[in-house]
Amino acid sequence: MVLNVDYVYLDKVDFKEYGKDYPQNEPKKWNLNLKIKNSHNCYAYAFNKISLKLKDKPQPGLFSKTNTTHKCYSYKNALKNDAPK
Repeated sequence: MVLNVDYVYLDKVDFKEYGKDYPQNEPKKWNLNLKIKNSHNCYAYAFNKISLKLKDKPQPGLFSKTNTTHKCYSYKNALKNDAPK
């Protein structure tokens, strides 16, 4: 089964309870520009990063320019480098 979801609305979720480190719910920011909508995914949304230069959807390591192999430890390392806090 394949689901084609064009818009995800989280109007019922109160992100205030999670603190300021979570991105605000701004669906128009992510969905109105087709270049952004077609080249960004939940990884970009989680980091609240938009780039009109993206050609593919971001994956772990993109923001820190960390190379990854297709091994679990490689992805974990890339994710830690993307979010060093």
